[in-house]
Amino acid sequence: MNEEFEIEIERYIKGEMSSEEVMNFEHRLEHDPEFKESYEATLAAHKVVEEAGRQELKYNMWSYENTPKKQKKTFKIGKRLIVTIVASIAILIGMSTFLNIKGNMSASEVFEAYYQPYDPPSVIRDNSGGGSENWNRAAQHYAAGNYEDALRYFEIAEDNIHFTVVEFYEGLSYLQMDHPDYSNALYYLNEVRLEQSELKEQANWYYALTLLKDGQTNEAEEVLKEIARERTYNHRWAKDILKIDIEN
Repeated sequence: MNEEFEIEIERYIKGEMSSEEVMNFEHRLEHDPEFKESYEATLAAHKVVEEAGRQELKYNMWSYENTPKKQKKTFKIGKRLIVTIVASIAILIGMSTFLNIKGNMSASEVFEAYYQPYDPPSVIRDNSGGGSENWNRAAQHYAAGNYEDALRYFEIAEDNIHFTVVEFYEGLSYLQMDHPDYSNALYYLNEVRLEQSELKEQANWYYALTLLKDGQTNEAEEVLKEIARERTYNHRWAKDILKIDIEN
C-alpha cells in the first residue's frame, strides 16, 4: 500500500482529521478507485485483527477493569501482524470477495461484518464498601461474557446508576447471549436512543445493527441514513452499509 495512503487512511479511521480534511478525504474516496481500494483493505485488516484479539481481550477484561487508569497500557498491534492475518484470509477466501462491500450480502452477514462489542461497563469502586454491589456483579458477568447472569444483576442495579446506562447494557446483553433475544434488545436500545443520554449515539448504532440481524432491513436502513446524515457514532460504517445490496 502507498505509504501516503496509509497515513491518511489511519488518520481518518482514528478521527484525527479536521472537518475540511474529512471532506477532502471522502471526496477522494468517491473519485479515486486506487485510494478507495486501499481504504477498504485497511478497514478489512482492522476488522480481522479486532476479531482475532476478541477472545484474549474478553479473557483479560475483568483484571483490566480493576487496574488503576494510570497503570493501563494501550493495546497495539504491529503492522506485520495485520498484513499476515489479512494475507492468510485472502488466500482462503479471496481478497476480492472479502472487500466487495458493494456486492450482495445477507442482513446477517452485514451484521457479522460490522458488529463490534462495546466496551464493558466499569466497576464502581466505593470506599464505603457498598452501594453498587449489584452493578459491579453485573459488570463482572458482562465482561466475562456471562450475559444471562449479567442481566439478573442489571435488572436490580442500584439507583445511583443512570437508567439509560443500565438499559444500554441490558440491550447489548440480550443481543450477545448464546440465543439472542432481539425483541428485548431492540426495546432497551430504543429506550436509550430516544433519551438525551451519553450513550444515545451508541444505542442508535447498535439498534440499527439489531434491526438488521432481526431481518428488519427497511427499518435498519432508515436508522443508518440518520446516523450517516447526522455524522454520529460510526457514521462512516453506516455509509458503507448503505452502499451494500442487502438480500432480503
